Amino acid sequence: MKKIILLCCILLAGGIALSGCKKSTETSESEPVSATTKGKKTSSSVDTSELKKDHQQQQQRKEDVLKEFGKRWVNYDSIDERNASVKKFMTEECIQENGINTITHAGFQATGSVSDVYESMTIDDGYVIFGTEETNGNKQIIVLNVALEITDSDVKISKLTVNYVRQAY
Repeated sequence: MKKIILLCCILLAGGIALSGCKKSTETSESEPVSATTKGKKTSSSVDTSELKKDHQQQQQRKEDVLKEFGKRWVNYDSIDERNASVKKFMTEECIQENGINTITHAGFQATGSVSDVYESMTIDDGYVIFGTEETNGNKQIIVLNVALEITDSDVKISKLTVNYVRQAY
């Protein structure tokens, strides 16, 4: 009986460790609190609607950058042209790591589309861009794993991993 209980506890602990759940950091929606002092009102909290608006604008900026980057990554007339078109979305370090400045003279073309963008539950500011790309008559699924670097004025891709998926059947 003790072995069964021990086995259940180990399985439960393993399930919790491998779940990949991300702590929720959302703020609760509450009305601003104000206090009255001798007939004058003073605000004792930041207006939550303004915070919500800023958060929504930042989310929209991220989404726009990710979709446009993905679209440019799968639609090009040459690798050099593609690399030049995505440079502005990447940090200098990411450009160097991925050889974006390297001239390849590879003249093949690709057309494609971005189907979905997902946020990672385990990596802060990590995203996965799914799309399709057709090159030389071969249609492939492309998966771009990216990490974003966010500043007050800009959203840039700081890490990039490109994966191609071929359907077996």
